[in-house]
Amino acid sequence: MAIFKDELVGFGVADAVETKLPRLTEPQVVLMGGICCVASDYRRLGLFKHLQDIAFRHSDQMRPAARYLACGRMAHPASFRLISKTSAVIPKFGVPLSDWQKEISQKVAELYGINLDPDSLVAVGDGSPCGYPKFS
Repeated sequence: MAIFKDELVGFGVADAVETKLPRLTEPQVVLMGGICCVASDYRRLGLFKHLQDIAFRHSDQMRPAARYLACGRMAHPASFRLISKTSAVIPKFGVPLSDWQKEISQKVAELYGINLDPDSLVAVGDGSPCGYPKFS
């Protein structure tokens, strides 16, 4: 959580896990970005990334590695709009996913505990909240 002058100005929930991914011989650290919210007066200051990075570090999985697979869930397509411009991000509008991308996506969906449409990468649910965070 980010607090400024006794006021909550942001929070981030994320995790990192080591797992076996399809077609890779070695285990891979997967950064599982979660919900993050920053008060409007504090946006565009890098707080979102900072909060997620803190949560990743608390997973005890962060260590020097050749690569990480960074994943995230978006509550709304507008949230995805900002990161969708990055060349490595999938899905891309009008670009079909490879079989390997679909396999990796399904494994990541299992890590999140969700059902995923394999072609759009949209989470399939019943419309009710998946749960509520516990803060201690």
